[in-house]
Amino acid sequence: MDGDTNPSDWLKDDVDDVQFAIAEHCDMGNEIMFFIRKRLEGIKGLINDFYSSFTLLTKVQEDKYGSDEQTVQEKSFFLQFDSAAETLEVLPPPPDRKDFTTNGLWLQATARHSILSKRWSQLQNQRKTDQSTGGIEL
Repeated sequence: MDGDTNPSDWLKDDVDDVQFAIAEHCDMGNEIMFFIRKRLEGIKGLINDFYSSFTLLTKVQEDKYGSDEQTVQEKSFFLQFDSAAETLEVLPPPPDRKDFTTNGLWLQATARHSILSKRWSQLQNQRKTDQSTGGIEL
């Protein structure tokens, strides 16, 4: 089991399934089961930590679910990517896994590159539109 070293390959439900299979097919009264359960609980904790380290941004509909504060937070988050995109002439290549010590750091860098790439692409499209219309909004 490599849930502790590769938490992105696992879900908590996977650990629950393994625990159920072990409980169903193994002798529960021995000393080894204590260590197996402790290891599985530790892996479940690592998986939970891994997935809880991400911030999910959603589109807020002010009239139904949220407030302007959430929209401001979203704009603030993307502002750093927009600032970086404005200074780039060429988009850098995506991060390479071998350059990172952990899978989590690589996934984080990949997510940041993906957001930057999308924002940069939108900026390039906006610049093309501005050039073709002479800066006049249609």
